[in-house]
Amino acid sequence: MENIFNPIRNVRPRWMLVDDNEPLLFMMQQLLSMNTEAEVIAFTSAEEALRTYEENPAAFDVVITDLDMPGMNGIELCDQMRRLAPELKAVLITGNTDMSEAEVLRHGFLRMLRKPFSTATLLEAIDTIRITVTEERPAKRVAPRKQEAASRVAFDLAYCFVT
Repeated sequence: MENIFNPIRNVRPRWMLVDDNEPLLFMMQQLLSMNTEAEVIAFTSAEEALRTYEENPAAFDVVITDLDMPGMNGIELCDQMRRLAPELKAVLITGNTDMSEAEVLRHGFLRMLRKPFSTATLLEAIDTIRITVTEERPAKRVAPRKQEAASRVAFDLAYCFVT
């Protein structure tokens, strides 16, 4: 018998995280997963992230991407994604001190995070985007005890990675 029901997407938010720096990517994925309700899907390649996004643009609520990556940079990645979903909500992460926040906003990003940044700054950026764009409640945070354990396990991003 043929399945006549379309799969229903989980109501849990899904965020795409893209950075070629694997240790930083893993750290951000863990911090976001431990401190929010979101399912965080990580990619070390912009091209791989784009292929996944092209399969189902509606599957992701937010894209967080690094600027400087081999092959395709974060601005190019989001430009390609916006051809499929003009309403894309995206955050740009960069260690590039020459780029202004105004320039990043002109490229359609809702927020820019300069490396190094703290865990609190990363979570604040996500809350700001969710409130500003969708007028949803901020991402639910986990219980303080779990959050404290996460802080002990995962170093503060500001002190771990500069590039």
